[in-house]
Amino acid sequence: MLPRAMGSSFAPKEILNIPQIIVIDRTGMIRAASGAAGGDPRLEDENSLRSLIDSLLKERSGATSAKK
Repeated sequence: MLPRAMGSSFAPKEILNIPQIIVIDRTGMIRAASGAAGGDPRLEDENSLRSLIDSLLKERSGATSAKK
């Protein structure tokens, strides 16, 4: 919440329409974002966020490794 001295006119419980958390996969695609109306509820729960990140870490990257 912004202090009044900074010119904030937001209500105390108002949700800002800017993302606070963005989860991006290895290919650069946004997989989840919080903060806006309709934001991903998985990002509001620690266990769900950990599960989402774990699943993304287990995905194969788009690049193939060269064999030596």
